[in-house]
Amino acid sequence: MNIHKTYEEYADTFSKIGLSKIDTIIYITLLNNPDLSPSDISKLTKLHRPSIYNSIENLLELNLILISSKGKRVVYTAQSPEKLETLFKKTEDEFFNEIEDLHHVYNLNKNKMQISVGSGKQAIEDLYSDVVEETPKNGSYFRYSTVYSNKIRDRYVPKNYKSIRDKKQLERFVITGAQNIPRKTLGRSVKIVPEKYGLFDDSINLVIYGNKVSIVDYNSESTITITHKEFAEFQKKVFKILFDKL
Repeated sequence: MNIHKTYEEYADTFSKIGLSKIDTIIYITLLNNPDLSPSDISKLTKLHRPSIYNSIENLLELNLILISSKGKRVVYTAQSPEKLETLFKKTEDEFFNEIEDLHHVYNLNKNKMQISVGSGKQAIEDLYSDVVEETPKNGSYFRYSTVYSNKIRDRYVPKNYKSIRDKKQLERFVITGAQNIPRKTLGRSVKIVPEKYGLFDDSINLVIYGNKVSIVDYNSESTITITHKEFAEFQKKVFKILFDKL
């Protein structure tokens, strides 16, 4: 039986706890044949002496083998496989400690504002799609709307926008100007800002949904989306205060 071929089956697994292929061969050789000298190990494994000595040093450091004297000879014996379990547990603990640090880094970045900018007709279509895709079933989104016309709807609103919105039974709350009163429809509540304030004279919409706040400028066909849970929740509260006052 080829000893290298047999022990290679362990090599991939043991490499995860810091053992090289040669470490694995020597450890299992000593497990099967206690009290071997480096010369004995070389005869059994066909490994060169320098690599054997390097590996023995590593295995001793990992506490996987013992050194002893047998007459005038220095011999080595494998420790119980329980030592491998201890080594694995140590590696596992170190791994989860490192992962915990990475979680901390991830959460720090996750809580930062993410700002994305889009340009062109497709960017506006994608934003409309994102609103209905990201809003959960029976959820709500909130929109400041300066323009609402068939021209806008036909150019920018995706074909499946309405079907997705209605299938998910999404509720819309809209604040708009007196010059732009949309017809009443199921699932949409509208409040009007008096025309004297001139608040909606520009072709700009702002929509708040999920953890996002998005702005659409129809004149320049550009979009800005801010992704930040706390900021979105703050904007929802401001919207609701104004909505209730109108």
